Amino acid sequence: MSAEDGGTGASSDGDDAQAAVALAVNNSAVEPPTTVELYGDLHEYGLSLGVDLDAEGEEDLLKAVEEAFNAPLPSSWTEYMDESGRAYYVKEGSTQSTWEHPMDGVYRELLDLIRKVRAERPKPSEAQRTELVREHLRQAHETAKAELAGWSGPYASEQGEYYYNDVLKVSTWECPVTEWEAELAIRHALLLRYLLPEQDPSVMSSPSNGRRSASSSSPNMLQALRLQLGNLHLQREPGADQIPEPSTARSYVTARSGTSSRSGRSKHKDRKDKKSRRDEEGHVSKSKGHRGRLEDLPEGASSPEKSRGS
Repeated sequence: MSAEDGGTGASSDGDDAQAAVALAVNNSAVEPPTTVELYGDLHEYGLSLGVDLDAEGEEDLLKAVEEAFNAPLPSSWTEYMDESGRAYYVKEGSTQSTWEHPMDGVYRELLDLIRKVRAERPKPSEAQRTELVREHLRQAHETAKAELAGWSGPYASEQGEYYYNDVLKVSTWECPVTEWEAELAIRHALLLRYLLPEQDPSVMSSPSNGRRSASSSSPNMLQALRLQLGNLHLQREPGADQIPEPSTARSYVTARSGTSSRSGRSKHKDRKDKKSRRDEEGHVSKSKGHRGRLEDLPEGASSPEKSRGS
């Protein structure tokens, strides 16, 4: 795989990446909770991310915490349920499992950075905050390139295009670039919202002061830094005829599969799970993350509790 900043990537991959970016940004527009019960769940969850929504100066992080709580499951992860109904997660090509939703670490990192920068005295200037956000995105982009290094494709099959990782020896229907594009979009949107509100494209002009909207004066930072992962070409391996197709058929999954049930996180889990089961009936979407059956667990994988005991 090579990284060519001026490249455009395959058109189909580019369309998927753009759709993922749009989805990630749209998912950030979460409505505030309307019930005391839901706020209690979010407060408890926020503490696990290092945020106390009742603390002075952190109340405005509620939207970020709710966005994290509703984050879709990345396409390279599968959610399973143990015997008690608690969710755990296994990454593609791995036998290691975790109780923690894969996106929790991303949001915990972002919220920690936001809190640290806002606590600095004297307060950083806009130029200083801009450089900090740029450096964060650069580092995230380097991580993405390293993670994508083993992937090649797309390869053609009767069910559609697929991708192969020679290091992990796994194939997938989903373009791995798309998942990283979505994560970079989340990082960019959240940091812009809380550290650079004056550059946030969602901020519209104020009739009272006549200021221009940020969207008309500030270019998208990801584009300005040429960080789009669509510029990475997934090179086809020699002997493509021998590249194995994904072991599972390409299919649609339930809408709930795209956003984890977050089982075990809330004191109100049973009540919410019942509602979720009612809500998911009859609804189908092309969600990336998916829920797996226990019989489809990768060989050697089990729930985190069993893994520790073995």
